[in-house]
Amino acid sequence: MLLQNLEFALLESRFLSAFSLEVFLIVSTMLLLVWSLINQNRGGLGHLTFSNSTKWTAVLILLLSLYISSQSSLMAYHWLPLNGTLQLDPLTYNIRIIILVSSLFFFFVSSIWFKENPSGSNELCCLVLLSIISLVILVSVNDFISLFLCIELQGLSFYVLACFRKNSDYSIEAGVKYFITGAIASCLMLFGISLIYGISGSINFLELKQIFACLPQPSFDGNSFQVTPMFVGLNLGLAFLMSALLFKLGAAPLHFWVADVYEGSPSNVTAFFVLVPKIAIIVIIIRLLFDVFEPIAYFWQPILLQCAILSVLIGTFGAIYQRRIKRLLAYSTVGHNGFLLLALTSSNQQSLEAILTYVVVYTLTNICIFSYVLNVKERGSLKENPTFYESCGVVKTNPLIGLAIALPLFSLAGIPPLLGFIAKYQIFLVAIQQGYIIVPTILVVTSVIGCYYYIRLTKVNFFEQGHLIWNNSLNRESSFLISLSVILIFILTFLPRFFIVLA
Repeated sequence: MLLQNLEFALLESRFLSAFSLEVFLIVSTMLLLVWSLINQNRGGLGHLTFSNSTKWTAVLILLLSLYISSQSSLMAYHWLPLNGTLQLDPLTYNIRIIILVSSLFFFFVSSIWFKENPSGSNELCCLVLLSIISLVILVSVNDFISLFLCIELQGLSFYVLACFRKNSDYSIEAGVKYFITGAIASCLMLFGISLIYGISGSINFLELKQIFACLPQPSFDGNSFQVTPMFVGLNLGLAFLMSALLFKLGAAPLHFWVADVYEGSPSNVTAFFVLVPKIAIIVIIIRLLFDVFEPIAYFWQPILLQCAILSVLIGTFGAIYQRRIKRLLAYSTVGHNGFLLLALTSSNQQSLEAILTYVVVYTLTNICIFSYVLNVKERGSLKENPTFYESCGVVKTNPLIGLAIALPLFSLAGIPPLLGFIAKYQIFLVAIQQGYIIVPTILVVTSVIGCYYYIRLTKVNFFEQGHLIWNNSLNRESSFLISLSVILIFILTFLPRFFIVLA
C-alpha cells in the first residue's frame, strides 16, 4: 500500500511538473475572474485605475507563464498522461512560447484601447486569458475529444470578443455571423470525427496512426481507383474534419466570415485574432496530416493545394477593391493563409522551418500595423475602422511613424531583401523541391499583384492629405512595439537561419 501511494505521488508530481504552465494559467485566470467580479462594483476604485490593474495583472500572468514554460523539464517530452490524452514534445514547447509572446504583444498593442474603454477591460482580459488557455492546451492534444473541447473553448471566447462593442451594430453583426458559421464548422468537425471513430474504433492519435499505417492502399486498374467502403468513409470523415480546421484558419473557400468579423470587431480584438490563434491551428493541422493521416496523403494533399491557390487568388484580388484598412488586412490574411497551406503540403523539416518563419514574420508586421491603426483618432476619440484616406497624411505630422509603417508593409508584400521575401522564398523552395511547379508559379504572380495594395497604402500615407487628427506623440507601449518590430525585421532579415532553432 505504501509503495502504491509512493508511485501515485511520483506520478502526480511528474504530471504537475510537465503541465505546470497549463495548471498555472487555469488557476490564475480563475482567480483574476473572481477578483474582477468582486471588485468591479466597489465605489472606492475608479474604472480607469481598476482596468489598468487588471490589464497589468494579465500581463504579469503571461510573464510568469513564459518563465514557467522556459523552465519546463526536457524529461517531460513525449510523455502521454491521462491515458494518452495530452502529449509534450519540442514542437509543443516552442509553439507555447510563441503563443504567450504573441499574447503579451497584444496587451501592449491594445494599451490605448484600455485607456479609452476602461469599463470593459476586466471582461476582455479574462476572455483573452481563457482563449489563451485553450490555445496552449490545443497544441498538446492527442485525441479528438480534447481537440474538440479546446476548439470549442477557443470559439466561445472568440464569439464574445467579436461582439464586445455592445453599442455597435457592426460588432453585434460580426459576433452573430461568427457564432452561426462557427457552430456549423463545429458540426462538421463532430461529423468527421464520428465517421473516423466509426471506421477505426479509436479517437487517440497514436492508435489511429498505427491503424492507418496497416490499411491497404487503393489499387488502380487502369481506369479508376478501386477502393473499399472503409476508404470512402475515412476520406469523407477527413474531408469534414479538414473543412472545420480550414474554417478556423480562415482559408478559402471557407473564408467568408473573415472580412466581416475582422471589420466589425473592435480593432484590438481584430489584432488578437490576427496575432495569436493562427499558429495553434497550424500546429494541430500539422499533427493530424503529417502524423496521423500521413498514409492517406494522396487524398488530402490535392485538397490543400487547391485551397492554397484559392486562398491566394481570393485574398489578392479581394484586397485590391478594399478601402478600409481592417478589411484589407482580412483579405491579406486569407492570401497569406494560402502560402501556409502550400508549405503544409510538404512533410519535412524544411517546410516546418518555412511555416515558423512565415508565422513570425506575419506576427511582427501586424504588431506594427495594428499599433498604427489603433492610434488613428477623430476629434480626440479612437477611429474604429478607418479608411485609407481617413488615416492618411501621417508622414506630414510624424515622419518617423510613416517610415516605420512602410517597412512592415513592404515586408508583407514580399519585396526583397526584407524578411517577408525570405519567408515566401522558403515556401516556394519547399514546394519546388516537392515537385510542384505550376502552383508556386501562380503564387509568385499573385504575390507580385498583391504588392499593389500594400504600396497603395504606403503611397496614401506619404502623399495624401487626411482629415483625421493624428496623435503626434504615441504612448510608450505603441512606440516601443513599432520600434521593436522594425528592429526585429531588420535583424531577422540578415539572420533567417535563426528559425531553425524554433523548428
